[in-house]
Amino acid sequence: MNIELTTTIDDGAEVRQMMSAWTDSLLRLRSRPARPSRRDEWQFTAASAHEAQKSAVGRAANSVN
Repeated sequence: MNIELTTTIDDGAEVRQMMSAWTDSLLRLRSRPARPSRRDEWQFTAASAHEAQKSAVGRAANSVN
């Protein structure tokens, strides 16, 4: 996210407007759903690895026959 703030000492209204827009952006970011937890990622990775291992064992068994 690229945020550009311009401040002028003479125009406090401009500064307030910019800060309001910046705060609104932060609030929108906070309202997004959180990413999955590390535990969930690990379980997904472990399940994927297990499926890949079963597939590899199956291919090896088929190549022996």
